Amino acid sequence: MKIYDETVVTSLQNMLDRYGDDALYEVERRIDELRRSGHDEALSLWLVVRQALLEKLGLPDSGPQPPLH
Repeated sequence: MKIYDETVVTSLQNMLDRYGDDALYEVERRIDELRRSGHDEALSLWLVVRQALLEKLGLPDSGPQPPLH
């Protein structure tokens, strides 16, 4: 895993603690909400959180995901 800043590490751990096996789904939901609402700075953070989570889970990054409607 790459070295991430404290905000990313804390956000990642909070998602895992709170959602467990559903953490990736919840991160994807946040990304979708931020993308739709135009919160680009927060979106940037959550995209890095998503990458860190994928790395932690040993999953490939399949690129941007479609909206979760």
